[in-house]
Amino acid sequence: MANSDIKVSVIVPIYNVKRYLAKCLDSIIAQTLKDIEIICVNDGSTDGSDKVLAEYAKKDSRIKIVNRKNGGLSAARNTGMPYATGKYIGFVDSDDYIEPTMYELMYYNAEHFNSQMVICAVHKLDDSTNTVFDDDPYYTLGYFPKELDNRAFTHHDTKDFFQDFCVMAWNKLYLRSFLEEKQARFPDGYIFEDGPFFTDIYFDMDKVTIVRDYLYYYRVNRANSIVAKGDKNFTDIFFVVNKMLNNLRKTDYFDEVKAYFLRKKFKDMRYRYQVIQNRYKKYYYDRWRKFWLNIDHDTLEDEKFKEKYPYTYRNIRLVRENDYFHYKKEFFIEQCKHKVMQILHMNPKVYTFKIGKFHFCVKKRPKILDWWYETNKMVVVIPWLKFRCEFPFMYTELEDWEDAVK
Repeated sequence: MANSDIKVSVIVPIYNVKRYLAKCLDSIIAQTLKDIEIICVNDGSTDGSDKVLAEYAKKDSRIKIVNRKNGGLSAARNTGMPYATGKYIGFVDSDDYIEPTMYELMYYNAEHFNSQMVICAVHKLDDSTNTVFDDDPYYTLGYFPKELDNRAFTHHDTKDFFQDFCVMAWNKLYLRSFLEEKQARFPDGYIFEDGPFFTDIYFDMDKVTIVRDYLYYYRVNRANSIVAKGDKNFTDIFFVVNKMLNNLRKTDYFDEVKAYFLRKKFKDMRYRYQVIQNRYKKYYYDRWRKFWLNIDHDTLEDEKFKEKYPYTYRNIRLVRENDYFHYKKEFFIEQCKHKVMQILHMNPKVYTFKIGKFHFCVKKRPKILDWWYETNKMVVVIPWLKFRCEFPFMYTELEDWEDAVK
């Protein structure tokens, strides 16, 4: 096949995925769009993945193998891009797989609308149970309104929700000439690399389209994945978010969306803090705090931000104002307050809950918690947490609350 006939170049970064590689390659070889090339970048695999690749290359001439020393996912993708000769580029991670019609549907969509990028819906595949589920609008294109179907759009059409849709590289088809013009590359040496790559190019695109078909299978809960390890690499999130924030500042609507962006990214960072291995928590926290201390005062103290997201604002203040050891205590107290309010609002007859290793329950004769009714509202006080909350009275009967910490 002449290079000029290649419609899509599929780049597959590979590192120690022998268990999954055959299924991945089989799904690409089986594409109904035959005019493709498959660029497999072996990123220094040591588990026999290279032998699997060699066998497949013998059977299908469309497979090109590029070998390199291990450098990570970004480096492997970047290595593969100069080898691409197709009109469009797609990425498939080597532990995932795709539907046979993926690139035919996305290629047709790109050609029909003259798109620089096409996005499809994603199945999540739980590796531990081999179960497919579609419960996350981040992957299902659930945030995209129907008005964006069957048409090309720009980032201005998605400014209210672009932070809620999938920035991953692999459920997209990219116009190669556009990527080359932008000199688009993934940030070398970092995980969470898709966010900066996406925001580097998305805000300069004139035509983007979506395909609501579920065409990509994304494997989650894989034991040996980088994200599952919860190691020091989690601190890469601060570089990544800062890069995305700088890209967002270039838009003409930064002031409209910055509050929601910061809220979303704070939640992402806090989640990483919660799941990172305990031995790295202080290391992570110190860099987390530094990130928020470096955010300019006007952005954080914006009145709209404080009014719209008071809980996030308080928690950012906690990080900015406390070292690691004080934060652990303050964060636990905030969790308690938030959990108590949630439970009281939802159902005051749910009498037990747990925060970390601490168990809380409701008893009839409180010793360190008090509550009373005022006009149309109930007041709950937990003295040892220095906590007082008020909310509308919704029930005619309410049990007393008591803490039972063990």
